[in-house]
Amino acid sequence: MIDEEQVRSIIKKVLDEEHLTGFIKIFEKEHNLFRGSHDKIALPEDLEIPEKIITQIIRYVPDVSPSPYMFLDNFADNDKFWGWCLFKGNTPAGKSGWEIAGQYNLQVNNGKDGRWDGLNNEAPRLFTGILTYPCEIITKLDFFTANVGTYAELFLSKAGAGFGANNYLSIGRWNNGLLVTNNGDNLAFNGEIRMPVWLRIRIASPGYQALEAYFDYSVDGVNWINLYYQFPSALTGWLFQGGSLVSGIYVRNTSAAFNLVTGQFDFFQMKAKSIN
Repeated sequence: MIDEEQVRSIIKKVLDEEHLTGFIKIFEKEHNLFRGSHDKIALPEDLEIPEKIITQIIRYVPDVSPSPYMFLDNFADNDKFWGWCLFKGNTPAGKSGWEIAGQYNLQVNNGKDGRWDGLNNEAPRLFTGILTYPCEIITKLDFFTANVGTYAELFLSKAGAGFGANNYLSIGRWNNGLLVTNNGDNLAFNGEIRMPVWLRIRIASPGYQALEAYFDYSVDGVNWINLYYQFPSALTGWLFQGGSLVSGIYVRNTSAAFNLVTGQFDFFQMKAKSIN
């Protein structure tokens, strides 16, 4: 829940911008402090903001908070953020993950096993915990090595995904298109191969019986196409059995030759967002 200090920061920002009149009307209706004034005003430091005003402000400009992202990494400091967990598979030789020049790179060298499915746990991946529900998670895939049987994707999985549990859902690039997969099995396919591609997973608030999950992509970062919708989600049971979810990025290969695969991701963001 957004607190009073955040609301004060929001107000100070929007009073200099396009929402001034709308905010003044809210305060005129619910609070006598600013009645009759449509000028820019300095808020007193000891201002007490009633809960009903906070609620209206949130509804009025839901994305104006100083930082709407609960987690945002632009991969710009050449160092892995502390909140990430990097897993290189049960046999990590020949698999790597590194941050450089505003990108995060994941790679499986040629000839190395990078499979991730119901039997294998070898794909290198970078992940962090889901911080809130509902939420949306977005990454941008800038480059992908499109060899036979290679993948670079955004995934959602049980919290133990990096350490043995193979259950996951994902959306991303395959060697000749876009896929949504469940434990490596295809759920949906699109022949779109343009790069870069933005990948998004939207997660609804966990309901009593099921968790909704939407898997979307975009070729411009603005206009989104839903490739797959799952309800009830395969992940539902994990939440209601005392588990938790993680999300992150990964690359994998599946061919008998274990082809080289490299994925370069531009950023990763997670924020509270209602599904619509």
